Amino acid sequence: MCDWLKKTNGGVGFLFLRLALGIMFTAHGSQKLFGAFGGHGIQEFAGSLQQMGIPYPQISAYLAGGSEFFGGILLILGLCTRVASVFLLITMLVAIFKVHLPGGFFAPAGFEYPFVIAGGLLLLLIEGAGCCSVDQKCANKK
Repeated sequence: MCDWLKKTNGGVGFLFLRLALGIMFTAHGSQKLFGAFGGHGIQEFAGSLQQMGIPYPQISAYLAGGSEFFGGILLILGLCTRVASVFLLITMLVAIFKVHLPGGFFAPAGFEYPFVIAGGLLLLLIEGAGCCSVDQKCANKK
């Protein structure tokens, strides 16, 4: 099991996928946790979750924001990529079903954007971090 977590099948394209998703998630997590980049911070995010009927909105806000912020950093580094992808995928599925689904498929209110992000995360979960990753370095140390 531990070997599977580090093993990677992906090439250099996975580096660019990880960087794009990692930067995006780190920025969004910063908005939620710290109010950075024009975000409203954890209290307003928790209030939004409460209005949507998400259970334990304060805890859920920290879990979602933390998953995005720290998961994004892990993706950028290619460290524990599969674990980070699971947490981020859960976050995206909640966003799809609790926020975007009523808006239909197409943007701006629909779920197409988080759906594509979830697809990228699923690819990283299945194939691993790819080249230029800490996971690859650890897997090759054997």
